[in-house]
Amino acid sequence: MNNFPNCSFKINDEERYKDAERCMVQVDLCLTEVMSCPCCCYFLDKRNSVITEEIVDSIEELPEKISLIRIPLLPTSANMVYYNYLGVETIIYNLFKTTNKKQIKSLSQGDTYLKVYFKRETLLTLPIIMIEIIFMKSLNEKAFDELWKTLKTEVLFFTGSVGDIEHIYLDDIEDLIKVLHVPLLIGYPEFKMEGVLKTKSELELLELNYIHSISVQKLKMEEIINNNQLVLFEDQRICILKDLHKEKDEIDMAIKAVLSNEERDKEFDELPF
Repeated sequence: MNNFPNCSFKINDEERYKDAERCMVQVDLCLTEVMSCPCCCYFLDKRNSVITEEIVDSIEELPEKISLIRIPLLPTSANMVYYNYLGVETIIYNLFKTTNKKQIKSLSQGDTYLKVYFKRETLLTLPIIMIEIIFMKSLNEKAFDELWKTLKTEVLFFTGSVGDIEHIYLDDIEDLIKVLHVPLLIGYPEFKMEGVLKTKSELELLELNYIHSISVQKLKMEEIINNNQLVLFEDQRICILKDLHKEKDEIDMAIKAVLSNEERDKEFDELPF
């Protein structure tokens, strides 16, 4: 079943994976302007659609109701410590930190997905980082209430925002596709070391720019609950390190080129004619 008639996907899973990877290759051609490049956003959106289709196709029966947590990270000076991958991982860790065995069992059952994306507000200079946790089932009342208490206490304490948890009813597969869809902030300039971002390192700025590349991903809840060494964005970290090494290599090559030119000029000056 092709739930995305506007895109020509391959039915073979291996080919579909290659299609998603080709999209990322296209984005890699534009290393520093991903957010402001419409072409990059097009290929990222297509890749996200491929991954969403894989999730939809893996569902044997559409659930009537699912549960969703939504946490906004406002771009305040106090929240800048969370405007990086480690910050997002810390919030998710604190959300699922519990000693309640029944809660652990409830959260570990069924599939759970993570969405991280930017949301633009006209009154704010920087975009909001949105964190969404999608449970492909309806959480029971006790699990729902326990998470709501965590949002009103620990998450509020860390981020200054309560967040929200709700049940969403699904009438058809299109409703699920809308929930899984990852919005892209198209045409927004790259983050730079200025304003409230002055204290950020080069690595943290690159992490912000690479949030665009985070597709909806499945969470292994048994590895996430009570895991204070949580790592969720390893692929992005690897890409960023490659970019940093590439930039360093380009600078080294430029320095060598300048030095070699100076040495060559010196040799020419010493010639007798």
